[in-house]
Amino acid sequence: MQIVRVALCALVAGITLPSLVRADPWREAMEAMGDYNYVRAMPLLRQSATDGNVRAQEMLGFMFLHGEALYASATQPDRKEAVAWLGKAAGQGSVVARHVLQAWARRGHADAVDALTAAGLGW
Repeated sequence: MQIVRVALCALVAGITLPSLVRADPWREAMEAMGDYNYVRAMPLLRQSATDGNVRAQEMLGFMFLHGEALYASATQPDRKEAVAWLGKAAGQGSVVARHVLQAWARRGHADAVDALTAAGLGW
C-alpha cells in the first residue's frame, strides 16, 4: 500500500518511478564490463569503490595495475592508484587484494608495505 502511495505522489509530481530508484553503479559497471565497454565502466567502478564496495575497489586496483594492456583506452597503468585501491580493498577483508600487496611487499615495494600498514594488516 505504501509503494502505491509513493507511486501516486510521484506521478502527480511528474516524477517517474525509475528516477526514484537509486541506480546501482556496481551492477551497471559489471554490465558495461560484460560488453567490454571499459570507458563506461570506469566512472561507475570509481563511484562504487568510493561508496565502499570492496569488489569495485579490487577491480579498480587491477584496472590501474594492467591499464590499457587489458582494458583498452579506459585507463593508463598507474601503480600508485592500483596500490591505493587494493589497500582499501585489503582493509575491508579482500584476501585477493591482500595477497597481491603482500607479494609486492616481499619483492621490496615500499608502497605495498605502506598500503598494508595503513589497512592495519601485517605482511
